[in-house]
Amino acid sequence: MTGAEVDNKLPNPDNETVTDLLWDTLYSAEIRSAGQFKGLTQHVVDNWDAWCEWKNDDDPYQAKCPGDVEEGLSSFDKLVLIKVFINEFIQRSMSTYIISEM
Repeated sequence: MTGAEVDNKLPNPDNETVTDLLWDTLYSAEIRSAGQFKGLTQHVVDNWDAWCEWKNDDDPYQAKCPGDVEEGLSSFDKLVLIKVFINEFIQRSMSTYIISEM
């Protein structure tokens, strides 16, 4: 990340739930994507409780993301969110993704 990008990064709302490295991953996806992640870190900070509820779902990959975030996301984009918020679900979610895309 450039200095300006680092200066504009919002603070991680809970570094025990989302490591700083994974928060940087989310921010990097936001600033480098084609727009589907635009404003996502602000949405997460502003709606932290809703994101925690989503991440605690039995199957967050199948669950709707908080707010209208999911409207612009592909199935693959949602894997990025799983990686950031619930890394332990990434293998299961990738299997679901691969099966649905075949």
